[in-house]
Amino acid sequence: MMLGNNIRIARKRMGLTQEELAMQIGVTAQAVSRWESEAGLPDTSLIVPLVQALQISTDTLFGMDQMKQEDVTNSHFTQPTD
Repeated sequence: MMLGNNIRIARKRMGLTQEELAMQIGVTAQAVSRWESEAGLPDTSLIVPLVQALQISTDTLFGMDQMKQEDVTNSHFTQPTD
């Protein structure tokens, strides 16, 4: 899963430290660190506050944007079978 990496990338794009993000959503900096290192996952109740703080969509958070782009790219190279 790439959730942790997506959190880290979005946080850095916002210019936030782990501590600043943690304060905005009401968790510890250690929790954010665990998420980013894939050692843990945010509670589902934190998804909306997390995407709001990072100013991204849930699709972006969960990597669905990238998966959709890969599907489009791959569909251009798929040969029809008879």
